[in-house]
Amino acid sequence: MTTLAHVKRKQASRTRRAKTADAATTAKRTFATLDRDGLGRWMKRPGKYDVSGVDTKGKGKVVITRSLRSHPKRRKKSTR
Repeated sequence: MTTLAHVKRKQASRTRRAKTADAATTAKRTFATLDRDGLGRWMKRPGKYDVSGVDTKGKGKVVITRSLRSHPKRRKKSTR
């Protein structure tokens, strides 16, 4: 059984990059904190779903000290 404490512990253990990207938007499927089935789904795929008050847009935002994309955009090879 997944509880809100499990969700918060997993959110704290995620990388800074993952938390920053997740805090930038709110997912189409956002679960309430009391929805046990939803919390279980979030635990499996935290990047796809959001839990209200845990990782929705603007909540727990991480300060970005550098760009998320550290490498310049590469040119695609020609297919000819």
